[in-house]
Amino acid sequence: MDGATHIADDRIEGSWFRSPRGLRFAFELGAIILAKIIVMGLLYFFLFAQPRVPTSPAAMRDHLAETGMPSR
Repeated sequence: MDGATHIADDRIEGSWFRSPRGLRFAFELGAIILAKIIVMGLLYFFLFAQPRVPTSPAAMRDHLAETGMPSR
């Protein structure tokens, strides 16, 4: 083919991710993602995953009786 070179024929000598800067970038990116997952898990645990108070009518009646408020 008249001496033209193709990208597919060129041998890749080394990927940027295999270089020291690329490995550092991959490590830092992984650390940031892992830290965000941990922070989001802790936020969920402390903000949303708390046990719910029983709110059945009998539980509310007992609670109001303990606090001295009149029940209907």
